[in-house]
Amino acid sequence: MSAFTAVVAIAGAVGTVAFLLALVVRIAAGPALRRRALDRAPPTRIADAREGAVRLDGVARLADAPAPAPLTNVDAIAHDTTLVIEPAFDRVRLARAHGATPFYVEDDSGRALVKIASPDELELDAAPAPDEPLARDSAEAHAFALRCGVAAKAPGGVRFSCRQARLAPGDRVSVLGDARWESEPSPPAAGPYREAPRTLVLRPLGGKLLVRRRD
Repeated sequence: MSAFTAVVAIAGAVGTVAFLLALVVRIAAGPALRRRALDRAPPTRIADAREGAVRLDGVARLADAPAPAPLTNVDAIAHDTTLVIEPAFDRVRLARAHGATPFYVEDDSGRALVKIASPDELELDAAPAPDEPLARDSAEAHAFALRCGVAAKAPGGVRFSCRQARLAPGDRVSVLGDARWESEPSPPAAGPYREAPRTLVLRPLGGKLLVRRRD
């Protein structure tokens, strides 16, 4: 069922008005709608985050093994690599590789864990990194085509282009997702009467978790 719900919660204090925008993006919502939702959502400090739809701004840190980017084999938190074949009068997207791994977002108030079950749950909004090759008819492009199993389908004389966007550890990001405070197992020394520490966990919202690299 196609739907897009925006919930605005307004809290007031003396001399201060805080706006909390909760944006719920359903499965059928497209990338443009998700990106517009991120643009409109005010960033929330991690320590102040409420459960539900939330935008966090901060620095990305690895929480698990990296997802190496295929053109450069450089460690990445997420990458989106597209191979395009360029015949004489057309331009056809021939193959795409997408990788992602769980990561932390850190700000001056704490850190949140961004969890995904598969790379397909993460949507990366980023231009090609300055150090990534925009390979045109290059050895990297042909090697990537071979790994994708499409080189044999390409007729002689065609040209390849590759575009690779990458999210690296240490990049500044904005993340739109579904936030939940979850208890961590208490260490044995804490005793049974101390409250277990809690971690803010972000998961996909409406099937997708939008991550924008802030260049």
